[in-house]
Amino acid sequence: MRWILDIIAVLTLAGLVAAVVAFQRVRSEREQHVARTITELRRLEREIKYRAVTGNALNTKVNEVGWPVTVEPSWFENPPVNMLVSPDRPWLEVAPADDAHLLHPRVRVTIDEKQAGWWYNPYQGIVRARVPVMVSDTDAAELYNRLNGSSLTSIFESEPAKRAEAGEESGATAGTVTPSRTTTGRGSKKPARRTAAAPR
Repeated sequence: MRWILDIIAVLTLAGLVAAVVAFQRVRSEREQHVARTITELRRLEREIKYRAVTGNALNTKVNEVGWPVTVEPSWFENPPVNMLVSPDRPWLEVAPADDAHLLHPRVRVTIDEKQAGWWYNPYQGIVRARVPVMVSDTDAAELYNRLNGSSLTSIFESEPAKRAEAGEESGATAGTVTPSRTTTGRGSKKPARRTAAAPR
């Protein structure tokens, strides 16, 4: 009878060790994805700034405040990837004129496949990485802040109302951008969000 108890104890201990190892592996993989996403975000930022300075030479359309009106996957040999969200979604969302004053996207969590992994505000030259749905608001806000160097107290924190009208005529158009073509929405007073398809 004792040997049965010993076997049970050994199996229980082995199960606990396996669970700890699996947890450590998952945490390590998450940390690697976080670090990679931060690096990819910096790549996006550098390219946008480079295009802002050399836009005409590279045939990049810039708006009246000097930022590219969109970001194209074709600018990169390997387009930056948000490693924390699934790939079956638009690559990048371009903020419309109504959101020109925002420092962060209105929706910061990829609640479904409609939310792009990246968000770009061409009125301020800002890029943000969205985060996946997490267990708590605190966890989501902490990860978002870590990726984007921000200090939101909640992932749902609202920003101040629109402050100015300057920069609205930026040349950015509503629609969906892909590496091969652009379709522009017409006949709408309020432009839809513009997204770039995920690179394949």
